[in-house]
Amino acid sequence: MLIFLYGSDDFRARQKITDLREKFIKEVDPGASSLSALDASRATLDDLSSLYRSGSLFTKRRFVVLEKVLDNKNKDFIEDLTLFIEGEKKNENILVVYEPKFVEKKIAGKNLIMKPGADDKTVPLSKIEKKLFDVLSKGDFVQSFFPASGANLLKILAGIAKQHGATLSIPAAQLLIRLIGTDLWPLSRELAKLAAYAAAMSKDNAATISEADVRLLVSQSVTDSIFALTDALGNRQSASAIQLLEEQLNSGSNANYLLTMMLWQFKILASVRQGLDEGHSPKELAKALALHPYVLEKSINQVRKFSFPHLERAINKLVEADYKSKTGQGTLEELLPVVIASL
Repeated sequence: MLIFLYGSDDFRARQKITDLREKFIKEVDPGASSLSALDASRATLDDLSSLYRSGSLFTKRRFVVLEKVLDNKNKDFIEDLTLFIEGEKKNENILVVYEPKFVEKKIAGKNLIMKPGADDKTVPLSKIEKKLFDVLSKGDFVQSFFPASGANLLKILAGIAKQHGATLSIPAAQLLIRLIGTDLWPLSRELAKLAAYAAAMSKDNAATISEADVRLLVSQSVTDSIFALTDALGNRQSASAIQLLEEQLNSGSNANYLLTMMLWQFKILASVRQGLDEGHSPKELAKALALHPYVLEKSINQVRKFSFPHLERAINKLVEADYKSKTGQGTLEELLPVVIASL
């Protein structure tokens, strides 16, 4: 069985892959023993064949995800993959092919499938790539994922908020987009926090994210500032870190939100540090921690400057600051600079 997903919106594509995987586990493989994922940019056809053609000791079918086909440098790989897929039409195992570099572009009134080229331009597919796309498009299930906009993006954001148990007002969604942009990865993170805040503030279990909530909790530059702050701490530049914190506070960022973001970042760094210390590869960490590639790459670069005990101490001090602020022992505006100076 062939499932073909394509397009640059990897948030919704990966959400779809997760849904398909969970459905397979529920209906076919409760022990999750027949799941595999393969990075096609470094794989061989033998790697795929050994996974997709093999059976399982525990289930009748296998579930295999193949990604980044166009990134494979072997000149024969795409042609061989096309022939392989054509010859596996009766295979009852499930093969999910996700290719983010297949993009649609309207030319002369027609939607053409192209791929990224130099200088952010799109270029036509080669003859071999076009053949692969045509074969994949005849799969049992095909779906494209391209960046959403307008009413469609608002609908998607409302759906994400609903997953977190909240209703998202249209003005709140529009403001969130203006502040964060249209990338669904950071938008989904902000919605999770906003939903938690709305639920905590609700008096009747009807959590609604308002425009005021977004204004209170979300700042366009806060994530980059937190990364810069932890970079400064890693370089033992406490004064610079305190200055970054004060800039955020002076710009109107909520202190509780900044604390939440700092805890979130240090917990990620601690998880990455622990994983690297245990010998795990970045690919294994990405899968285990479910982090966006941008966040993982930044975190790996930062974590080289910290030991695990140092990160643990930072988390404990931030938690202690939170406790003190809630028990009348100081405000976060007063406590956070002291914590940063001590790290």
